[in-house]
Amino acid sequence: MVDEEFLFQQMVQGTSDIASRMSTTNNVVVADPGRYRYLVSDLQRNASSRSYSKSSEITQDTLLALLRSNVLIDEVGRCSVASSGNIQGIETLIISSEGGVPIQATPGRSGWSQVLAADGLRKAILEQMDGLFWVVLLYVDPRPYIERYGPRAFRYIFMEAGMHSGMIEQSVQSAGWGGCIVGGFDDSYFRWVLGTCSRHLMPVSLFVIGELPRRA
Repeated sequence: MVDEEFLFQQMVQGTSDIASRMSTTNNVVVADPGRYRYLVSDLQRNASSRSYSKSSEITQDTLLALLRSNVLIDEVGRCSVASSGNIQGIETLIISSEGGVPIQATPGRSGWSQVLAADGLRKAILEQMDGLFWVVLLYVDPRPYIERYGPRAFRYIFMEAGMHSGMIEQSVQSAGWGGCIVGGFDDSYFRWVLGTCSRHLMPVSLFVIGELPRRA
């Protein structure tokens, strides 16, 4: 029998040991000279942002175009992100910080009718953000994954959501916008939002996108 607690502690300790050996010099992070070297000099990376401009020029159409090109969605709704069993179950919904009707960013689903209040949305992400922004909600119908993978289904769901989030972050950085992956949000609120379309949908990951405040 595998001792899961032992493996978990080994993983945590291993991560701690690696972190203690890492040193940062300018653009280069070195973990033990002669081992792994990560060169990031060609990537301009902004820190995660929680304060956004109060007058954003990021329109619904601009954001939809970025998200759809980001995952290279074709005319029948299939995308380029790797998917376990080619299920491609990760879907995307965008919601304005000013409230309104949720907008489907990935093809293939309709029925969103719930008009969301801005104050409820801001509370649902625990009042972490200032200014104007868009909430990008990644969600999934887990049933195809469960049917195929049984109790391991959620591993695949979260792996795919992570790949989507990484690609979105790269696109946001390239556009010069600010963004932040949000781990603290009210699951029940977004389950309610998704439930206006189907009771089988579950929120997986949440990303906030907005324009960075202009510096004086």
